Amino acid sequence: MASPRVLARLVSTAANMSAGAVLSIRDPSRSPEPAPPIVRDVLRLIAESVCIAARPEEALIAQAEAHLFGLIERYGTMRLAMETLSSGGRRLPGISHEKAHAWSVVMSSSLAQVDSVLRRSPHLVLVVGKWVAAQGDTLEARLDGYQRWLDSPITAAALGDALPVPVAEFELAPPASAPKPIDDEGATRLARTLIDEKRAFEPGVGGKGVRLTPSARAEAERLADCSEPYLKCLGLIGLGRFKDAEDLLPTLRGACDESDMWTLWGNRYYFDGRYEDAVESFRSARAVRDCDATRRDLAAAFLRSSKPADEVQVRAAIDLLTESIRTMEGPSPDRAAMESMLGSA
Repeated sequence: MASPRVLARLVSTAANMSAGAVLSIRDPSRSPEPAPPIVRDVLRLIAESVCIAARPEEALIAQAEAHLFGLIERYGTMRLAMETLSSGGRRLPGISHEKAHAWSVVMSSSLAQVDSVLRRSPHLVLVVGKWVAAQGDTLEARLDGYQRWLDSPITAAALGDALPVPVAEFELAPPASAPKPIDDEGATRLARTLIDEKRAFEPGVGGKGVRLTPSARAEAERLADCSEPYLKCLGLIGLGRFKDAEDLLPTLRGACDESDMWTLWGNRYYFDGRYEDAVESFRSARAVRDCDATRRDLAAAFLRSSKPADEVQVRAAIDLLTESIRTMEGPSPDRAAMESMLGSA
């Protein structure tokens, strides 16, 4: 890890990265002297680090980067963009609320506190450390270059080109307030199957894919062939066609219940064996709708991702299951399933 002073400079530069700098590299023709390449490199670092996936694909990184471009243009600085994502606004499937929150906290710290606050987030310590190491001895010189660009004279031509600022090229509108509910009995049964499939937790045992009965497989095949995006994603996940589902999942924003959308993301990761990524998605689902189903999904992901067993994760799963069982009245299949998971924990 770099020295605290260099880290503080990097975080300060990133936090105050302005709409003008972003505009100048998104459309170089609008500025006589575009911002130096470190602006795009820092944007790339942050975009990749806030993705839910631990190893995001290039298409997802590009989508996150474009989203950040738009947020910085809209809100003025990277810090305000991170605050917006951290508070749950302007959500984008594939971007982690918690990772954005970690950046927001670091960017809001004083220069003297950056190093200690950064170290509270193991994820940021890892990604920032790798990125800084890759920069070698050139990082401070590149930060100096960006500062010189900020301090350079503003020409009349630059002012003329910059005003008025055009609307961003991609949509940043919030999702519709009342998405159309999904009414399909087969989809309800398959969604229930995906919940029930998580109950047979065996410590240390992984395995990808969903175990479906012949009738459930037939339902999944029917849904995978339909045109409605939510139903199609549900069917694709049930059939284990995770990459096909991931290509379609971003289109669900605003088209279905937000908790259901995040649950689909979580199922996509969970049944593909990517449990750490599933934890992030199920957390987002529960943040929207806290109920027995979202708690159970999150608890299952916590338990699966604890390899070797992570005491904090296991305790979080136990707390979720205990909380749900305590609120249930009398025996039920759900209660039995949760008690079984609790016993395995």
